[in-house]
Amino acid sequence: MKRNLFIFVKITFSVIIILFLIHQIDYKLLFKNVISADFQFLIISMLLWMFNLYFSYLRWEILSQKTLEITNKSLIIKSFFVGISSGLVTPLRSGEYLGRALPYGKERLVSSIAVTFYDKFLTLFLTTVFGGIVALFVYKNQLVISVQTIILIILLIILFIILLGIFLFSPKINRKSLIKRIISAKIFDKINSKIGMIRVISNEIKLQILLLAILNKILLLLQFSILIYAFGGNGNIFNFFMAGLLVLFAKSYFPPITIADLGVRESASIYFFGMFGISSQIAFNASISLFFFNLLLPSFIGVYFILKKGKNV
Repeated sequence: MKRNLFIFVKITFSVIIILFLIHQIDYKLLFKNVISADFQFLIISMLLWMFNLYFSYLRWEILSQKTLEITNKSLIIKSFFVGISSGLVTPLRSGEYLGRALPYGKERLVSSIAVTFYDKFLTLFLTTVFGGIVALFVYKNQLVISVQTIILIILLIILFIILLGIFLFSPKINRKSLIKRIISAKIFDKINSKIGMIRVISNEIKLQILLLAILNKILLLLQFSILIYAFGGNGNIFNFFMAGLLVLFAKSYFPPITIADLGVRESASIYFFGMFGISSQIAFNASISLFFFNLLLPSFIGVYFILKKGKNV
């Protein structure tokens, strides 16, 4: 009951924000902007989406095979798409952790969640580092701080995240003496044993996952930029990359009050792309298209797997 109420509230917030933005921009301008979109750029955006989706899946396939010993590719595909669908309506996409784990069975439940956490940690790490760097440089005048101070803050942020990653995943760090003072030994031993699988992954595999995560981020920003061009935007693609990073950065740390950040992402897009001379209707349409391609379409595949499982029960 509480879960259904929570989902209803999130849907309500999403609808309210989207309707408010449409009212503010003028739906006639939005519609006109859509029908005048450049078809070639839309095709390029779709191709980038397919490549991005494949590389996201490839990351999960490598982690599933190397840490969970899952070799059935059909099962990995099912786990990947069910995770996307499950994360669509949950806070901070937390449902994706359980959604990816369930197809692998109860015996791998905690292990799968731990591996998913590692995968998501890398994505958040990249968004935080690069988004934070762009934010500091864009707002350096408002913050009234020197370039040297900005560089120092950036280095401290990177150092903190690296140390956190080492603390969580390095096999040489003894976490027991610290963490056991915070949580019970029983809970710690269970979590520590599962995260231990990640620590024993070879550096070569970790590097592959990191490079794929970086590639995913670049493709996503490129797709976002191409969508801006598709709906009539003009400007330097480097500026669009910066605006896209700021959108992702703001979205990652904004309270999860809507479905899949719907409305929040569009509001952020209007604000940040507007800083680089992009009109509200272009930013809105590009952002809503990004949601449609990258989240809504893949989630339909996950829903298919969920319904298929229900019929077989």
